[in-house]
Amino acid sequence: MKKLIYAAIFIAVPFLCFSQEKVKEPIITKDKTGIIQSVEFPDGIQTSKVPSSSVAFFNDFLQVSFNDEFRKKPRKEKREEFIHEHFDQYYKGIKVDDAGFTLHYKNGKLFYANGHYVKINDLDTTPTIAPEKAKDCFANYKAFPRIQLRILLQTLSLKKFLL
Repeated sequence: MKKLIYAAIFIAVPFLCFSQEKVKEPIITKDKTGIIQSVEFPDGIQTSKVPSSSVAFFNDFLQVSFNDEFRKKPRKEKREEFIHEHFDQYYKGIKVDDAGFTLHYKNGKLFYANGHYVKINDLDTTPTIAPEKAKDCFANYKAFPRIQLRILLQTLSLKKFLL
Protein backbone atom coordinates (compact mmCIF):
# COMPACT_ATOMS: atom_id res chain seq x y z
CA MET A 1 0.00 0.00 0.00
CA LYS A 2 2.84 2.40 0.87
CA LYS A 3 4.44 1.77 -2.50
CA LEU A 4 1.16 2.58 -4.25
CA ILE A 5 0.78 5.90 -2.38
CA TYR A 6 4.39 6.90 -3.10
CA ALA A 7 3.96 6.00 -6.77
CA ALA A 8 0.78 8.11 -6.99
CA ILE A 9 2.49 11.09 -5.36
CA PHE A 10 5.56 10.67 -7.57
CA ILE A 11 3.37 10.72 -10.70
CA ALA A 12 1.02 13.54 -9.57
CA VAL A 13 3.58 16.10 -8.31
CA PRO A 14 5.11 16.98 -11.72
CA PHE A 15 1.66 17.54 -13.20
CA LEU A 16 0.65 19.80 -10.34
CA CYS A 17 3.82 21.86 -10.72
CA PHE A 18 3.50 22.29 -14.47
CA SER A 19 -0.17 23.16 -14.39
CA GLN A 20 0.55 26.54 -12.82
CA GLU A 21 0.80 29.27 -15.42
CA LYS A 22 3.61 31.78 -15.09
CA VAL A 23 2.66 35.43 -14.95
CA LYS A 24 4.26 37.11 -17.95
CA GLU A 25 6.39 40.15 -17.23
CA PRO A 26 7.94 42.71 -19.58
CA ILE A 27 11.40 41.67 -20.78
CA ILE A 28 13.77 44.53 -19.90
CA THR A 29 17.31 44.93 -21.26
CA LYS A 30 19.62 47.38 -19.47
CA ASP A 31 23.08 48.73 -20.19
CA LYS A 32 26.03 48.38 -17.83
CA THR A 33 24.97 51.50 -15.89
CA GLY A 34 21.45 50.16 -15.31
CA ILE A 35 19.62 52.38 -17.80
CA ILE A 36 16.95 50.66 -19.88
CA GLN A 37 17.85 50.02 -23.53
CA SER A 38 14.76 48.05 -24.53
CA VAL A 39 11.51 46.66 -23.19
CA GLU A 40 9.54 43.86 -24.81
CA PHE A 41 5.91 43.18 -23.96
CA PRO A 42 5.28 39.54 -24.98
CA ASP A 43 1.96 38.25 -26.30
CA GLY A 44 -0.40 37.24 -23.53
CA ILE A 45 0.92 39.77 -21.01
CA GLN A 46 -1.68 41.40 -18.77
CA THR A 47 -2.98 44.68 -20.18
CA SER A 48 -2.29 46.42 -16.87
CA LYS A 49 1.47 45.76 -17.32
CA VAL A 50 1.57 47.48 -20.73
CA PRO A 51 1.75 51.30 -20.64
CA SER A 52 -1.31 52.95 -22.14
CA SER A 53 0.64 55.89 -23.62
CA SER A 54 4.14 57.12 -24.38
CA VAL A 55 4.04 59.40 -21.33
CA ALA A 56 3.16 56.43 -19.11
CA PHE A 57 6.08 54.44 -20.60
CA PHE A 58 8.60 57.24 -20.00
CA ASN A 59 7.38 57.82 -16.44
CA ASP A 60 6.93 54.18 -15.39
CA PHE A 61 9.90 52.51 -17.05
CA LEU A 62 12.54 55.21 -17.68
CA GLN A 63 11.51 57.23 -14.62
CA VAL A 64 12.37 60.52 -16.32
CA SER A 65 12.97 63.65 -14.25
CA PHE A 66 10.83 66.78 -14.54
CA ASN A 67 13.62 68.43 -16.60
CA ASP A 68 13.46 65.70 -19.25
CA GLU A 69 10.95 65.64 -22.05
CA PHE A 70 10.45 63.50 -25.12
CA ARG A 71 9.18 65.13 -28.30
CA LYS A 72 7.60 63.02 -30.99
CA LYS A 73 9.11 63.23 -34.46
CA PRO A 74 6.54 63.18 -37.27
CA ARG A 75 6.63 60.07 -39.39
CA LYS A 76 4.51 58.41 -42.08
CA GLU A 77 3.55 54.78 -41.53
CA LYS A 78 3.68 52.26 -44.34
CA ARG A 79 1.41 49.67 -42.73
CA GLU A 80 -1.62 50.45 -40.60
CA GLU A 81 -1.25 47.58 -38.13
CA PHE A 82 2.33 48.59 -37.23
CA ILE A 83 3.08 52.05 -35.86
CA HIS A 84 6.55 53.22 -34.89
CA GLU A 85 6.74 56.46 -32.91
CA HIS A 86 10.17 58.04 -32.39
CA PHE A 87 10.75 60.50 -29.56
CA ASP A 88 13.84 62.70 -29.22
CA GLN A 89 15.07 63.47 -25.71
CA TYR A 90 15.29 67.08 -24.52
CA TYR A 91 16.74 68.35 -21.27
CA LYS A 92 15.46 71.74 -20.13
CA GLY A 93 14.36 72.41 -23.71
CA ILE A 94 17.73 71.49 -25.27
CA LYS A 95 17.97 68.43 -27.54
CA VAL A 96 20.22 65.68 -26.19
CA ASP A 97 22.47 64.47 -29.01
CA ASP A 98 21.87 60.83 -30.05
CA ALA A 99 19.24 60.26 -27.35
CA GLY A 100 15.68 59.13 -27.86
CA PHE A 101 13.30 56.20 -27.81
CA THR A 102 11.18 54.44 -30.40
CA LEU A 103 7.90 52.85 -29.36
CA HIS A 104 6.58 50.06 -31.59
CA TYR A 105 2.84 49.32 -31.66
CA LYS A 106 1.06 46.35 -33.22
CA ASN A 107 -2.69 46.76 -33.71
CA GLY A 108 -2.69 49.71 -31.30
CA LYS A 109 -0.87 47.86 -28.50
CA LEU A 110 2.70 48.62 -27.42
CA PHE A 111 4.82 45.51 -27.98
CA TYR A 112 8.41 46.81 -28.02
CA ALA A 113 10.34 49.94 -27.04
CA ASN A 114 14.02 50.63 -27.62
CA GLY A 115 16.44 53.52 -27.62
CA HIS A 116 19.04 55.48 -25.75
CA TYR A 117 18.08 57.48 -22.68
CA VAL A 118 20.71 59.79 -21.20
CA LYS A 119 20.17 60.35 -17.49
CA ILE A 120 21.19 63.95 -16.67
CA ASN A 121 21.26 65.22 -13.11
CA ASP A 122 21.38 68.92 -12.25
CA LEU A 123 23.12 70.22 -15.38
CA ASP A 124 23.23 74.00 -15.73
CA THR A 125 22.20 74.79 -19.32
CA THR A 126 23.00 78.50 -19.17
CA PRO A 127 25.56 79.36 -21.92
CA THR A 128 29.02 80.22 -20.56
CA ILE A 129 30.94 80.83 -23.81
CA ALA A 130 30.59 83.34 -26.63
CA PRO A 131 28.50 82.41 -29.70
CA GLU A 132 31.56 82.32 -32.01
CA LYS A 133 33.40 79.97 -29.66
CA ALA A 134 30.29 77.78 -29.49
CA LYS A 135 30.17 77.58 -33.30
CA ASP A 136 33.83 76.54 -33.40
CA CYS A 137 33.26 73.87 -30.73
CA PHE A 138 30.22 72.57 -32.63
CA ALA A 139 32.18 72.40 -35.92
CA ASN A 140 34.99 70.49 -34.18
CA TYR A 141 32.52 68.12 -32.51
CA LYS A 142 30.75 67.34 -35.79
CA ALA A 143 34.12 67.16 -37.60
CA PHE A 144 33.42 69.48 -40.50
CA PRO A 145 35.40 72.53 -41.66
CA ARG A 146 34.64 76.02 -40.32
CA ILE A 147 33.87 77.34 -43.82
CA GLN A 148 31.17 74.68 -44.24
CA LEU A 149 29.62 75.80 -40.95
CA ARG A 150 29.63 79.43 -42.12
CA ILE A 151 27.83 78.46 -45.36
CA LEU A 152 25.30 76.42 -43.38
CA LEU A 153 24.60 79.30 -40.99
CA GLN A 154 24.18 81.76 -43.91
CA THR A 155 21.74 79.37 -45.59
CA LEU A 156 19.74 79.00 -42.38
CA SER A 157 19.71 82.77 -41.87
CA LEU A 158 18.45 83.26 -45.42
CA LYS A 159 15.69 80.67 -44.97
CA LYS A 160 14.66 82.30 -41.68
CA PHE A 161 14.55 85.70 -43.40
CA LEU A 162 12.43 84.35 -46.31
CA LEU A 163 9.94 82.62 -44.02
